[in-house]
Amino acid sequence: MENNSAKVQSLIAAAVGIIASIEFPRQEWLDLINIIVNTAQHQQPSIRKTSMVLVINVADEVEAKYLNDEQRYMFIDAIMRNLVYDPANVEVAKMALKGFLNSLKYADKLFATEAERNVIMQKLFEAYEKLKDDQDSMVTLMNIFQDIATKHYDYVQFYLKEFATITGVFAKQGDEEVAPQALEFWSNLAEVEIDRR
Repeated sequence: MENNSAKVQSLIAAAVGIIASIEFPRQEWLDLINIIVNTAQHQQPSIRKTSMVLVINVADEVEAKYLNDEQRYMFIDAIMRNLVYDPANVEVAKMALKGFLNSLKYADKLFATEAERNVIMQKLFEAYEKLKDDQDSMVTLMNIFQDIATKHYDYVQFYLKEFATITGVFAKQGDEEVAPQALEFWSNLAEVEIDRR
């Protein structure tokens, strides 16, 4: 797991994700979750980054129904612990953000609990503050916000000020990738509201 080659890490993580998609439904290979969680807390940033790459791939392949609540929580917790800005380890935070995008499907029960939801949202808003100069991270963050808007619509109201501030900044900057997503965030909210009527 300490291999610094991003290409090798990516290939191995993709393979592990595919294997997990086969084995998790059969309740096999579940120790992988503990391995990911433990490596996500390692002192060495390269190992934490590799752990986040594994999270991205496993979450991309494994449906939420194959994990129990504790396993889902463990995934989200590992991500949140790494969604901390450290100037020396920015790549770990970027990977954690991507990991959360893929793992949002595991957070349904956490969003239903105010304290847990507040921690998650605070981490995401902090990620914006710390990574706002990185376009890829902002694209990922806007994808997360759009997913939250559609999947967790009932909770968006508690964070409207923060969403308005961030999307307003993106819209004003006029970045060709992020600005349209900022507008799409509000469009998604409107669509959900219309669908509920």
